[in-house]
Amino acid sequence: MATAMTQPPVLEALREDVALAERLAEQRRQDLVRARNQEDRQLRTCHAQQREEEHQERAATRRVLDEMRQVRQKVHGQLRAAQAGVMGRGFKGI
Repeated sequence: MATAMTQPPVLEALREDVALAERLAEQRRQDLVRARNQEDRQLRTCHAQQREEEHQERAATRRVLDEMRQVRQKVHGQLRAAQAGVMGRGFKGI
């Protein structure tokens, strides 16, 4: 039974080594989770910025198209008024 006396310090050292390895593994896991969460937050922020930029671009496009439509309607209205005025005076064209 001499081995029973010599094993506990060795086993205790092994337990300490295992406990240290477990703590290091848990710390590494927590670091990875933090890094993943930070990356997720950054991606959500980037996606939100992209959506906002796309929204602004669509709104700007709509404004330009609306302005073009208004100009076209104004010009067509003026053209119709001019044609009606010319036709009303008996002008039949060249």
